[in-house]
Amino acid sequence: MRKSAVRCLLCVVVAAGCSSSGTGAPSDAGSSSDASSAGSDAAPPDDTFALDGQASEAATPPPEAAAPIADAAADAADALPPFVDPLDGASGCPDGGYPVGRGACDAVFPLSGHPAVNGVFRPGACDNNNDGYASLWFASDYGYGQNTTNVRVIFTPSLAGMVGPVPVVVSVDVPDGDFARLSCSTPPGACTVTLASDVCWDFEEVQYFSAAGTGHCTAPAVSAGDAGGAITIGDFWFQGVSYP
Repeated sequence: MRKSAVRCLLCVVVAAGCSSSGTGAPSDAGSSSDASSAGSDAAPPDDTFALDGQASEAATPPPEAAAPIADAAADAADALPPFVDPLDGASGCPDGGYPVGRGACDAVFPLSGHPAVNGVFRPGACDNNNDGYASLWFASDYGYGQNTTNVRVIFTPSLAGMVGPVPVVVSVDVPDGDFARLSCSTPPGACTVTLASDVCWDFEEVQYFSAAGTGHCTAPAVSAGDAGGAITIGDFWFQGVSYP
């Protein structure tokens, strides 16, 4: 009887220990759940790396749906720098000319219709043909080589001292294959620019005109005989110097 009683007592102790171990697990799980719940109100984890060098899953947010192409295009248009008149509406010829230092050279021409200019053209250089203040010339670079893109805004009559809306022709000259060029121009009356400022600038005994404004075209630039298709010109702005 004593051996049997000892065996029963031992069984009870073991059973109690097993029961205690079984109830401890839910208690631990509850603590983890509480910690997880508390952590859900905390700030999301930053981009840290696990010890094995791999990014932790918790630090990687789920991918967002891609924005529609139209929205992306609109965002790109909104990102273009707006027109700012560097001369604040000035016009005419103050004594000695108006600008101090070289006149501004910048422009934004949204162009499409040819692989060389599908996008926004911004010049790396400004030049002129010494054509009696008849144009503003914007080039992609000063190299004027085979890969240079040129955009000219041609005024008739000359832009000297003019402000307000003026009819213009816009020409676009781009590389078109090996050692070939494509030159396109808008038809007369298709483009108008509004000169916000237009002032003379005397430099080394030569008088230049520094002009800035915005432009709009209702028809694309086309090559002679439409041989190279058409280049569409979006609303643009410019700041440049015209030569005598």
